[in-house]
Amino acid sequence: MARTKRLAILAVTVLVLGSCGSSATTPTASAATTQQPSVVATPAPTPSPSPTASQSSDMARLASQYSEISDEGNAAIVQCNKDKAAAVGGSLAKSKAAAQECLTSYIGYVADLNAINWGPVQPEANNVIDAMNKIDVLMEQMANATSAATFRAAYDQLASAEVGLLVAANILRAALGLPPVQS
Repeated sequence: MARTKRLAILAVTVLVLGSCGSSATTPTASAATTQQPSVVATPAPTPSPSPTASQSSDMARLASQYSEISDEGNAAIVQCNKDKAAAVGGSLAKSKAAAQECLTSYIGYVADLNAINWGPVQPEANNVIDAMNKIDVLMEQMANATSAATFRAAYDQLASAEVGLLVAANILRAALGLPPVQS
């Protein structure tokens, strides 16, 4: 606004001075006034509504991708919980094998999450990945346990790590417009 006012004052000054001067200054004044309207007449860029639509479609696409990954991850978790429950009462070797199978499934789930650019919800996705990585560390400890006691120590930490995953996943789901998952 102030710039436009200054340009208008300058244009009026040039016109006034140009009409008072000789004919040699008139073309200069005319050139100055001819250039001014083009500067003033340049419209300011207006934001287009398409970024909002694009963001909305991106969020829908991300929600769909997360739902697919989440469904596969949840199925892996359910199967692993069954395998762990069956193996915990058995031999250490059987328990370690079950933990290794779970770890392999979980690593795939994390890789799928890492393969996507989550855009505006990247921090929330990173929290899910971090929570899953904590579970992976425990699974790795279980798979590599040298005794039933070390296996059990890692196993006993899984419940709290799974709660952390559920919290992080529900925050991401909310950011994507998805309903929360119940434990």
